[in-house]
Amino acid sequence: MNYLIIGTGSIGSRHAQNIATLDPEAKITLLRSSDEHNEYVENLIKELRITIVHHVTDAISLLPQAVVIANPTHLHVQTGLDILPYCKNLFIEKPLSNTNVKIEELARLAKEKHARILVGYNLRFHPVIKKLKEIVSSESLGKPLYGSARSSSYLPDWRPGRDYKETYSAKKDQGGGVVLDLSHEIDYCYHLFGKPTKVTAMIPPSKILGISSEECADILIWGKILLHIHLDYVTKKAVRTFDLTCEKGIVHADLLTSEITIRHNDGKEEVISLPFDKNQMYLDEMQHFINVIKDEEDSLIPLSEAIDVLKICLEAKKQN
Repeated sequence: MNYLIIGTGSIGSRHAQNIATLDPEAKITLLRSSDEHNEYVENLIKELRITIVHHVTDAISLLPQAVVIANPTHLHVQTGLDILPYCKNLFIEKPLSNTNVKIEELARLAKEKHARILVGYNLRFHPVIKKLKEIVSSESLGKPLYGSARSSSYLPDWRPGRDYKETYSAKKDQGGGVVLDLSHEIDYCYHLFGKPTKVTAMIPPSKILGISSEECADILIWGKILLHIHLDYVTKKAVRTFDLTCEKGIVHADLLTSEITIRHNDGKEEVISLPFDKNQMYLDEMQHFINVIKDEEDSLIPLSEAIDVLKICLEAKKQN
């Protein structure tokens, strides 16, 4: 197929590499906003024989059959609106946007075009989240009662060699800040427990990193169960966990070690170690998108769910 990738950051480059792995005959075009040198991207271009264009009109003229939108968050929706009249197969990186502007317009156009859309919440393809989904759906530990998710890391370590204050994560107007940037946790809680009925949050001002976006947030979500989600950019030793209290036991899931510990009420303890390769979930995600394009599967992360997740994020940010 003929793929267009919009955005040359780390995630856009990863998707280009993975498309080439999954579809060796793919024709890949990269839309770059400038000729700014990036050694990794330059090597990728040579290795994969990628075509480079600098304008949307040039990209559209190549008649892409699938488009990956991986530019900055605040550009996602408008880019989708620009592309949908010409291509109905869209992979949009998360989060969908940083505002609700034109969201309904995008949804209407997608419905009108019978678009196949996948939004890039790749943790749904993480083996730990898949196992948690199985536990929750089967109620093998009885009904879930309370859950707590945490994603903590240190923003200055994210992109070695770059000033973290110059990245979109640090910039409020570009969709940075932990609520949107780390919205994977909000998404997988939605995936596990459905749409909430109430959202509240505490978001202190950024005092440690000196950035315009929020560096820490604690969110409470009411719905099927009570959920607490903690997100921060300031923890130097990364933590990514989910704890779930059920009628018959307690589950502790570690997404970094890919391990789940179940402590049953009768005292028995069960440890489940799940094979995990970071890029494999991105490969699985992209293979799923290809299957969706071929009408072999329905989107596991459709636009409607991404809109719900965005609304949760915006409601949380509004509480600040």
